[in-house]
Amino acid sequence: MEARRGMDAVIIYAGALILSFFAHAALYIFTTMRLLNEIDQQMVELDAKLAGAIQSVMKELPFGDMEPVNPIQQMIAQLIQSSIQQKTEGGEPPIQVLTRDDKGLFTSSEK
Repeated sequence: MEARRGMDAVIIYAGALILSFFAHAALYIFTTMRLLNEIDQQMVELDAKLAGAIQSVMKELPFGDMEPVNPIQQMIAQLIQSSIQQKTEGGEPPIQVLTRDDKGLFTSSEK
């Protein structure tokens, strides 16, 4: 009979442990879901505040008062664009190897 009581106590303790495990798991899931919900709400609020800040900055910037593009700046921009386009379409230009004389000075390739 005493062995039966010991066995009952073990079963009760095991049952309590299992219930405790499931209670902790449920509490963990509940806390995690609340935390994720709070993070989601904060992100929506941050997004709205950031959008409002960007709109107010864009309204205050003087985009209409800018002076027109200088023709020289426009020419330089076109040169850069054409240079980039040539490099992407035709590959890199050939590399010139510069030679040196006995004194260590560079020599011209045109002789």
